[in-house]
Amino acid sequence: MAMTVFDSTQTWGGQDRGLQFFGTCRRTLGARAMEAERVYAKRFRPYATWMQGTGQVERRQAAQLRSYAFFRFAPSKVKVFDEQELGAGVFVVASVRRDRDARGSRKAVSLRWQSTEVLLP
Repeated sequence: MAMTVFDSTQTWGGQDRGLQFFGTCRRTLGARAMEAERVYAKRFRPYATWMQGTGQVERRQAAQLRSYAFFRFAPSKVKVFDEQELGAGVFVVASVRRDRDARGSRKAVSLRWQSTEVLLP
């Protein structure tokens, strides 16, 4: 799966910048799904209001919203594009590394340079 983050008001050929992420995506379950919903509800208050509603309309809306699922995207590669800093058509590609301790708990996430791509006209 891929994801792109950029300022949508940029114009083609300007000093563009953005990020591209490549990785896997899986549906969250159990405690992770509950945590994702809590974070989402904190960010989007109307969602929280609908999910906590007690009226017939709110309960129907909550049931419809529960038919959607939360997903976790885990990037394995990132491309950085920043024409002001790196020059026109230059992408810096890095792999995403997830370090774990002896018990398998996540300790840190880091990036490791993989390559530099230059697009030529």
